[in-house]
Amino acid sequence: HLASWAFSADRGVLATTSCGRRGAPAAIRFVNARTMRVLGDLRLSLDGDCASSLTWLRPDRLLAVVRGSGGADVVAVDPVARRVLARTALPSFPAAAGRSRDELVLLLSSFGQIAPARLAVVDADGALQTVTVQRVLQGTIVDEENDHRTQTTMPGLAVDPEGRRAFLVPAAGDVAEVDLRTLGVSYRALDRPSAFRRLLDWLTPAAQAKGPIEGPERTARFLGDGMIAVS
Repeated sequence: HLASWAFSADRGVLATTSCGRRGAPAAIRFVNARTMRVLGDLRLSLDGDCASSLTWLRPDRLLAVVRGSGGADVVAVDPVARRVLARTALPSFPAAAGRSRDELVLLLSSFGQIAPARLAVVDADGALQTVTVQRVLQGTIVDEENDHRTQTTMPGLAVDPEGRRAFLVPAAGDVAEVDLRTLGVSYRALDRPSAFRRLLDWLTPAAQAKGPIEGPERTARFLGDGMIAVS
């Protein structure tokens, strides 16, 4: 149970998930964080072998993403009764995750094409909404005729937990801001790139030429006070 973890609001209970044991069912383990005693396990799927993106949104509601051979689901769990309440199928596997105080936010993967990025927003009861961000691209293409060379474009995802905003930061172009209440999308231009960004752009072509994986990939994290760290 080393894939993902989350604390209860009072930090008295730690929940952890299992991932990577092929053939083993995805599960959540609940642990008393003060005595380090296992309180119990909850199986999330009969065939899913990975549970991740564990998110404790309310005292009585916990979310997890369960991946299996047939796709991925978001599972809503009552951590007090330790039972599954709802299961919602995702349109595709998540490539990145973040959270606000009320939602789990997932950047959905796009395999076989480079296409406008899609975000899935899931509330505490497992209800799912999606939004397409037209001016930010995401996806993976494998060229099977050229040594299986892979082109990947991955924007960074950052979530403002209090302001309920999600940001997608592409390798180039405007940053997209998504209002998680309305799913409205707006864009912000970066007027003057930092010295680090200019150095990164200068190094990227050389790095791409060294291996079978091509394309920019970004990670992002919300720091507070309107600041986002990007790498």
